[in-house]
Amino acid sequence: MGSYCYRFCSYYNIGCDYVNADDHDKVVNVFARGLARTGPGFDSRRGISMTIDYTQFCPVARTLEIVGDRWTMLILRDLILQGPRKFQDLQCAFPRISPNTLSARLKTLEQHGIVERRTYADHPPRAEYVVTGKGRELRPLLRTLRMWGEKHTTPPSPQRALR
Repeated sequence: MGSYCYRFCSYYNIGCDYVNADDHDKVVNVFARGLARTGPGFDSRRGISMTIDYTQFCPVARTLEIVGDRWTMLILRDLILQGPRKFQDLQCAFPRISPNTLSARLKTLEQHGIVERRTYADHPPRAEYVVTGKGRELRPLLRTLRMWGEKHTTPPSPQRALR
């Protein structure tokens, strides 16, 4: 099966990954591999790409690539519930998040049109973050997560909350 599939994938210019399991060649991620035929990670001797392509065809997976990182939903929660916030306000709200991580999460949300960065002073430059219409569409998701958490998780003890 392996050589037939390799010829098929090569002919149609789609990347295949082969995994040897129980002496059977299995085609893994045939269509997601796409056109990865050159560049670092391409093994020209075997004609296969050695890198992993995380192309997602599932809308849930694609959504989680945007909002599934740690802190992202909490940042959105604060922006949706409390309105426009400055970077420092968000940093105070989440004392355990590093400035670099907060900046990266905001930048990702901004790149995907979920959050907008608005400048409100020129000297010195000051900005605040505002949820866009696209971001407000995530409000029902936040509500569902809250309800699920209330039903299936236990809040920390008061002693732990004070730490």
